[in-house]
Amino acid sequence: MAPLTSTAPAPGAARDPVVAATVDWLVVLGVAAVASTGLGLEQPWDGSGWSLAVAGLALALPLAVRRTRPVLAAVLVGAALVAQAWLGGTVGFGSFLAGLVALFSVGRHVARTPDALAGALPVLAGGAVAMASSIGEEPAELFFPLFYTSAAWGLGRALRVLEQRSAQLRRYNEVLARDQETTARLAVAGERIRLARELHDVLAHTVMVMVWQAEEAEELLDSPDRARESLTNVQDAGRRGLAELRRLIDVLREDELDLPAPELSELPALTSLLSGSGLSVSLELDVPSSAVLPPGLGNAVYRLVQEALTNVLRHSHAEAVSVHVTASAGTLRCSVVDPGPRRTVPRPGSGHGLVGMQERVAPYGGTVEAGEDGTGFRVTAEVPLR
Repeated sequence: MAPLTSTAPAPGAARDPVVAATVDWLVVLGVAAVASTGLGLEQPWDGSGWSLAVAGLALALPLAVRRTRPVLAAVLVGAALVAQAWLGGTVGFGSFLAGLVALFSVGRHVARTPDALAGALPVLAGGAVAMASSIGEEPAELFFPLFYTSAAWGLGRALRVLEQRSAQLRRYNEVLARDQETTARLAVAGERIRLARELHDVLAHTVMVMVWQAEEAEELLDSPDRARESLTNVQDAGRRGLAELRRLIDVLREDELDLPAPELSELPALTSLLSGSGLSVSLELDVPSSAVLPPGLGNAVYRLVQEALTNVLRHSHAEAVSVHVTASAGTLRCSVVDPGPRRTVPRPGSGHGLVGMQERVAPYGGTVEAGEDGTGFRVTAEVPLR
């Protein structure tokens, strides 16, 4: 933040320079008119009208720079008051009004309070000199001049403080609005990523199952019954995939994204789809009802198993796969074991399966490991249950 100078304009003050200049010159003309009429004077200076005009201009013209150079304006007004007293004039309403406007301007447009107090001294000193001959011996006669001059400076200062706070509040609201906009954009981006991941899982698994079963049907053309069963499974996989895609598309038509989220309870249906087409999938699902799963973890594990089974179809010639999902000792464990053998040339895929699995469980503090062991290619995920 740039350092504030003693004559820095108040925040939000006179945003339109034309309006500001017009107001300032109206003030100058008003003070000059009042001072030139001799309003409030017990007797004009030497009985001459030109002396009043000169005094009015001397008091009013410095106020033209009251907004941009408030301290300079205060010094010039104070000097005019001293000159008025030296020439034998008395304090009229015009002089008093010029002093009030100068004090208000110092309080209003000087940045630092100590500088604003110092800037008021020339007017107060000039006013004291000018009033010395007109104030009687009673101290009570000083009360109203001191009250009005203090009130003018205090009013200007109060307006500046209020405008500073208003400016700070506006800046805070602007920052808050930008933060809210950024948060909204991040939320939309997050939902897009989530939707893309769901689409990938649904399409990759469904298409891979359909391709695999179509290949099986081609190999079984000499056995019509088995080929028909494989083709039926192709249809079932296609229908299931279309149903999930329809749910996703329906979500996009809603005002708020609430993506369909298959849970652990739907794992038997997922594994049975593959088991019915020649790939034997054994499922062990042992998650006690007392186990408290964080929101969304069930869907993450479901998608992990789905991706692991898709990888089996893509990379392996296995005829049997085992899936184990258990929860005990405060940990949810999931493993998919592919005994192989591995394909020499894997079926096409995105190549992001294992990365996607890790992204699924990472928000829950989980880890994923994949590699060969004594039983085949194993994918294992562990997620702590807090």
